[in-house]
Amino acid sequence: MLNEEQNSLEEKGGENKNEKETPLKGIHSKIPSLKQALEQTISKIKSSKEFFKQLSRNKKKLYIALGILLSLIALIVILSLLLGHKKESQPASLQTNTATTNNETPNNTNNANNAQAEGQIENLDLPDLIGKDSLKRSDENQVDAMMKKASLLYEQGQKDEALHLFDKAASFSQGIASHNLGVIKFKEKDFNGALDLFDSSIASKENASVSAIDALVSAYHLQDEDLYYHYLKIVRDTLYKDYKKSFYSYAYALKSYYAGEYFEALSPLMHPNSNAFLKPNARLASKLFLMFKDETNAYKQLQKSANAQDELALGLLQARLGHYKQALEHLQHYLHNYPKDLNALMALELVSLKKGDTLKASEALKLASHTKEDALLANSFYPIKPTINPVFLDKERAKERFWNTQYFEGKRDFIYRLLFYYAPFKVLDSKETLGVIEEGLFLLDSDTQKDLEGASLAFKRGRLMAIADKNALKGLKALENKRLKKALSFFDLSLKNSPNNALLHYNTGLIYAQLENYHKAYFHFLRAFHLNSADYLSAIFAILASHFTHEDTTEFLREITENFYSQDFSSPTQKALLSSLIAYLNYRTNWDMDWLKNTPKKLPFYYALEAVFAKESKDKKLMVQSFGNLKKMLPKDLISNIFYEIVSYYDASIRHTLSIYTLLDSHKISWDQTMQGPILGRHFYTYMGFMVNDLDHQERLLEQKIASLEEKEAPNDWLENLALVSLFQGQYEKASALYQNLISDLKDNETRLKILAGLTYIAQNNYDSAALWLELGKLDDPNNENIRYALGLLYQRKGDLKSALNHFLAIKTSDFSSPYFDFEIDTNLLKERLNQEEKGEFLE
Repeated sequence: MLNEEQNSLEEKGGENKNEKETPLKGIHSKIPSLKQALEQTISKIKSSKEFFKQLSRNKKKLYIALGILLSLIALIVILSLLLGHKKESQPASLQTNTATTNNETPNNTNNANNAQAEGQIENLDLPDLIGKDSLKRSDENQVDAMMKKASLLYEQGQKDEALHLFDKAASFSQGIASHNLGVIKFKEKDFNGALDLFDSSIASKENASVSAIDALVSAYHLQDEDLYYHYLKIVRDTLYKDYKKSFYSYAYALKSYYAGEYFEALSPLMHPNSNAFLKPNARLASKLFLMFKDETNAYKQLQKSANAQDELALGLLQARLGHYKQALEHLQHYLHNYPKDLNALMALELVSLKKGDTLKASEALKLASHTKEDALLANSFYPIKPTINPVFLDKERAKERFWNTQYFEGKRDFIYRLLFYYAPFKVLDSKETLGVIEEGLFLLDSDTQKDLEGASLAFKRGRLMAIADKNALKGLKALENKRLKKALSFFDLSLKNSPNNALLHYNTGLIYAQLENYHKAYFHFLRAFHLNSADYLSAIFAILASHFTHEDTTEFLREITENFYSQDFSSPTQKALLSSLIAYLNYRTNWDMDWLKNTPKKLPFYYALEAVFAKESKDKKLMVQSFGNLKKMLPKDLISNIFYEIVSYYDASIRHTLSIYTLLDSHKISWDQTMQGPILGRHFYTYMGFMVNDLDHQERLLEQKIASLEEKEAPNDWLENLALVSLFQGQYEKASALYQNLISDLKDNETRLKILAGLTYIAQNNYDSAALWLELGKLDDPNNENIRYALGLLYQRKGDLKSALNHFLAIKTSDFSSPYFDFEIDTNLLKERLNQEEKGEFLE
């Protein structure tokens, strides 16, 4: 039992750092009955010199006695092997939490924890004394050699030396038997009985340090502090005598471990004096590395001794390192052998969520919450704490991940937003309105037959269309100054008077897309295409919007692609543009932008698409050229100016673009247009301010602007930007108050505001308020996956695994990653639950 059970001591080991400062809790062991046959065996083993003196008078009896003694030793060894491993059928493993966003580790995960409460001793994985063979074979051989030498000395007349060796052999045999029987008693949780036998082994003075270590652990389980330190002293006093033994380095490490000298314990483990204890050596080293929060070496060491039961621990260690793919492999191997293990199922669910595989997470959660009892127990293993995405907190991390996850090398989200940002609005054509009025005049002035009723209807329709045109023109004028919400109000009025105007639907859809209300954008783009089947740009934009609403437009894209190539176009530029867009949507690699060179009138949208092509073809020079052209065409535009600076450092760290700081504070940028224009520009302004430490300056500018607004001017855009600045500053109470003012008082019901309001409340650990705002957002946009993900996390924290499951199942994206929400293991709640379980209060 030298590679002694350390699982229960791993968490409690820290209590022993300052010896005797924290009293143990008292004896609460339950002693089972002893096996009568083994008791009789022990009572027959004596170490008296008189016994050998009697035998020495009759050499024949001496050899018979020696044979019987050796047979007894072999019998005891066999019984030890059979009984000592009798109860190793249940899985036991080192347990660590997953995790996704804890400050103690770089991968947002949390500290290790055992599924059972501290102090419990179920499923102990107790090692043998010094490996499987040391005190069973090698020491048996040692006794045999000792006996042979004693017999030879006796025959040579050296009776005193012979008797001394016979006495030593008997003591050694008694020590072996007592120790191995003590191991059996320990495994039966008869700690008092084990102590008696370990004391007997210690008294033999052979391998006393080994028995003292095992006695120390027995005293720990009896919660007897005095005994614990008594045996620790014996270990310290006797271990030096065994420095030549194969178990010495491992025993020294155990002594240091149980004394709370964890750093000192590592040295003998990393430099063992023999190969006798490589596996238990590696297991203890793994525990120690984990105590020092070195998950990498903990994983490497545990791998050296891992069995099927350790796959769970290995998976959790990989999760702590953020290696979710490897973590899933280990967890799936474990569940192959233990498919109903709730602990492993919950670990699989959380790791799958971190990896973005909500389907696999849902499957694991469904299995773990099959019954109410299962759900209650499953939720106790890894209580989660919803958090905001680290991109809102860690500047350096945001800089390092800028290229890979935020913009060019990530998903297509940003590319689609960029295309919407530069997409052209369409100018109204009043010919249709004039045609309707002329139709009314014809019916009124006809020489043959006047149609007064028809003329009246035509004039009414013409009047409404004229009003629609008038409002639409006001909307277009507002768009020139990038005042999107004001323009939207005019286009809404236009649509009330002219609901079947395809052009109005296109412009309204584009405003919603730039305001990132993709649900409404999708509706208006699709409506525009249905009203005008030749408007392929509306169809393409509907497909781009569906990327965010998660509508299945696969069949729609196929039809558009097939019909496009049979369509006649009067403008070669229009055909080339649409052809490039359709090729991009179909993930083709053979499209190009050569047509742009011969285009007579170049639009910003064309250069934006060229930048996308440059990104796809990894042509940095062309990308710089594209944004350079955009900068020339739109000299006061924030995105054009900043991205021209950024792409010059493509694939470099964003921290090198120091010119951005100067650009943000310069008068080159139209600040008013940025703050009231597309959401992409507003958010990018704040995001870059966050990375270059300009948020305080932005906050002052916004507060001054809000204070200077006239009474009739709507403050919504400015308040929304101030709220976002406050969120990045970590002023969550201020941000939540601003969002509540926008939604409740100013009646700004945009879904994104409710998401951000929920985010601020999560940052304050106010989960009930967060859930309220997110549920309101779900009413507006039931398919919003960020809302579904956040609500799933909130319900899981609450213990409502069924509701959490329903929300995760609503996420259709195969590789989902929320830009807003994340989670970590709530270690404080976990400790509370473990304390409750220890007291018998939890799950009653």
